[in-house]
Amino acid sequence: MSLVVKSKTEDSVNCEVVDGGELKSRRHLNVRGKSATLPSITEKDWDDIKFGVDNKVDFYVVSFVKDAAVVHELKNYLKSCGADIHVIPKIESVDFIPNLHSIIAASDGVWGPKRMQSGHGHVPW
Repeated sequence: MSLVVKSKTEDSVNCEVVDGGELKSRRHLNVRGKSATLPSITEKDWDDIKFGVDNKVDFYVVSFVKDAAVVHELKNYLKSCGADIHVIPKIESVDFIPNLHSIIAASDGVWGPKRMQSGHGHVPW
């Protein structure tokens, strides 16, 4: 889905739909140049992570990782549970760029996007 901003005010945006679709429940909308304010790991995610630990999943893919802190937080939790589960951050916005090296160093791999806010061909690696 792709939109072009036609006008904006302090509390609203008027857009033209370029490539339509349905924005369903529990989905997100990226705005180029704006940072997401949601946590990478929500309260529901922590419940799901515990379920995964109890059921011996192989790895977790964590969305919208901006820095290595969330990777360390999850790895510390998994270690406290005695779980040997890999943590893979999913790079979905340009917010990760300033912290790319520390995110990679803290992780067991990186899940790169097909597309992201920076557009095709602008991922810095």
